[in-house]
Amino acid sequence: MTFNYFQCNFENERCAELREVWSGSSNADSIEMGSERAEEVRAAMANFALPLSAIPDWASAVPEEQWKQQLLDRIQRLQQQQGDRQPKT
Repeated sequence: MTFNYFQCNFENERCAELREVWSGSSNADSIEMGSERAEEVRAAMANFALPLSAIPDWASAVPEEQWKQQLLDRIQRLQQQQGDRQPKT
């Protein structure tokens, strides 16, 4: 099965949910934290795992490498958008 952001082959509801995940805008502000606090967060999250019942069906159907690439692409787009909004000096 080929994952395509714009033309997915899932049921309409799953397709809409998938589009929302990848197109939703983030209104969250950046969180500033020192390296010590960041390490505390990493340690707290190290053994965290969602129960299988919390994972939507469409997420199980997307191969891990494809999921990671979509995520990396989205992060890069968001970083570029943030750079574009920075005042030019």
